[in-house]
Amino acid sequence: MPATQSPKQTIQFGVFEVNVASRELRKQGVRIKLQEQPLLILELLLERAGEIVSREEIRQRIWPADTFVDFDKGLYNAIKKLREALGDIAATPRFIETIPKRGYRFIAPVNVPVPAISISPMESEARLDAHPRWSKRIAWAMASLLLLSVVLVLVWRRRIPRNTAKRPPVSVLGEGAFSFTVDQYDRRLLAYYRGIDSNLYQLVWPWDPSQWSQLTGSHGKPAAARGTGIASFVNTLNHQPEVFYVTQGQQHIEEVSVLGFVPTDLNIATGAPAAVPGSSLSGFIDECAQTDNVFYVGEDHHIHLLTSSVGTGWTTQDLTSLTHNRTSFGGTLFALANREAGQVFYFQSDHHVHQLWRWSGCPGRYPFDGWHSADLNRANKEDAPAAIDGSGLSVLTDLQSEKQDVFYVDSHNHLQGLFFVKISWTNIDVTRESGAPALGAGSFVSQFNPIWGSASVYFLDANRDLHVVTSKSSAPTQWRNPLQTPISAVAGRCLGSGTPLPPAVRGSPLASAINYFLNASEDISYLGTDQHMYQVEMGEGVWDCVDVTKVSGAPLAEP
Repeated sequence: MPATQSPKQTIQFGVFEVNVASRELRKQGVRIKLQEQPLLILELLLERAGEIVSREEIRQRIWPADTFVDFDKGLYNAIKKLREALGDIAATPRFIETIPKRGYRFIAPVNVPVPAISISPMESEARLDAHPRWSKRIAWAMASLLLLSVVLVLVWRRRIPRNTAKRPPVSVLGEGAFSFTVDQYDRRLLAYYRGIDSNLYQLVWPWDPSQWSQLTGSHGKPAAARGTGIASFVNTLNHQPEVFYVTQGQQHIEEVSVLGFVPTDLNIATGAPAAVPGSSLSGFIDECAQTDNVFYVGEDHHIHLLTSSVGTGWTTQDLTSLTHNRTSFGGTLFALANREAGQVFYFQSDHHVHQLWRWSGCPGRYPFDGWHSADLNRANKEDAPAAIDGSGLSVLTDLQSEKQDVFYVDSHNHLQGLFFVKISWTNIDVTRESGAPALGAGSFVSQFNPIWGSASVYFLDANRDLHVVTSKSSAPTQWRNPLQTPISAVAGRCLGSGTPLPPAVRGSPLASAINYFLNASEDISYLGTDQHMYQVEMGEGVWDCVDVTKVSGAPLAEP
């Protein structure tokens, strides 16, 4: 009987496996239907896992020179179908990373099972009996061959780097009791707000009436304080949403689980001071350190950090004292992180935007060496205008350049932008540059769309109507007002109410998210004068609106 190999050669990653011989993709043993070209591209990326595979290499492998097709369109469709089969998202990839203008890279850990040599007992015994003096040598040779195979596989796996995918900020915040979070694992959007009964509510896109839920008001979960922020993100370890808010009365930071676990009072757990009334909350997951990080402004007007890591519980740091900075002005702050650094932006008593930052300590990046600080208004060649009292603050990360753009409102109610260009900060009066109307309030929100390669800032004018200004990633300081009119004039009638978009209620926060599950549309939410939550959606140049409160049947919101 001839020797056989078992199992067939397969390449495993996550819950998937590819059988190279039969060209089959399976998820947890179940075959997934996938066309030949996407599967061939997957095999090529797996062969070169951790390396950039150029577009030209893919063309030569999948589309030979004598094949007459639209290569760009064919490659786009093949990659799209492959990502759909894997449940992957271009902007926040777990498997296939796009390298702009170059190609693609497989970024997940890969496992190639060692093939076992199967020989029947009778055949084995017969062979050894026929050559008794070689039996020991054969046994040693087989053992050495098996050990060498294991070593080669381990070395090959070792050269696969950790997931270096560029991810957007995991905490997407407005300025008040309002928060949007992208749950890439369950492919949904999560919205959190404070209801008129002071309780915290969760809504799940696409706003199924059976999906909204009340998170506080029972089982020891205190109500939310008026006018304070909500921070939310999805834990990259257990894939569960985490929500943080300021409690009514004590002004403590509370962590509440959407799974119904007992809430945690983080101020009692760490001894940190209570939050100042009106404090923002902002936070992020540090994937390298595997920690939750939540920032707020304390009643001492210092910036405080609450950190939790697996097995150690919550701890706190006073970042203002650590960096020997002056106290903050107001309660507005914004935090974000990427693989380079963790950063917090806030206003000091000089009405300037100040930055606290630390290196991430991620593999291949600068080591963590404590917190640093900078005055961004004075980091320009000419001092940037100071912020007006009550100004909002919003920060976006350009995922193509990994640079931050910072926005605030000056004393003329103009939107000011601070942009890191080359090696220094540059200030632009975005309102004057774009020709857009002045802001009527501090409510605005910014975001970067990695699919479209553009940045947008949504804001409310003096009549509390919603507007947008945009800029291409390649020209971060060139802003335009594409609509030349409020969004309500082009959004038509809203789903649910059947009426046009109303103005925002006074004091309404704004929140935004990129809906990667619906053509990478930009979703913006605010509270209307009827205290309904409205969602404005812009996808492929078409504007739509939804009366989320009406569609979902959830309680009214309180600004």
